[in-house]
Amino acid sequence: MAPESTDAELTDLARRAHVADAVRDRHRSAAVEARRREHATIVDVLLGAVDRRVVLHMCAGPGQIAGEVTAVGVDLVEIRADRQLWWVTLSAITAVGASSLSAGDLADRSAVQLADLLTDLVDTDRPVAVVLRGGTTLHGTVESVGAALWLRTEHPVGTQVVELDHLLAVSTANVSAAN
Repeated sequence: MAPESTDAELTDLARRAHVADAVRDRHRSAAVEARRREHATIVDVLLGAVDRRVVLHMCAGPGQIAGEVTAVGVDLVEIRADRQLWWVTLSAITAVGASSLSAGDLADRSAVQLADLLTDLVDTDRPVAVVLRGGTTLHGTVESVGAALWLRTEHPVGTQVVELDHLLAVSTANVSAAN
């Protein structure tokens, strides 16, 4: 016949079971987070970074933009960097960096598109900088937006017409997608 367990032995057994449960919970949480990260996209990470500071690495143009993510739209992310507001197309972003990143909720994604924001600039005479896919930056004011962006430029004086799918980013100091 087995000897009876003492209170001390039962307490020790309960403590070890509690520790084992905590270790299993930590492993389970880590596995869930790893699976979530495996499926996360840059859009998910940008949604998780709203109202936080990040560095966007771009395929051309300024190379990188550091600032606070203020909104994520259908085809762009809005980022406030110093005194500039940038609308960066999602296709222009090659990497996102921050002190800590996590995936956000797709329900927080805005329905705004770059063409909508550019249309709001028509006839405002607000200066913009437009970064093109080749890395060229044009400066001017938005005249019209349709199938292409019509930009009134000072240097050279005239109008530049840019296909919307060749835009990487637009910068302006006075306009926000949140408005």
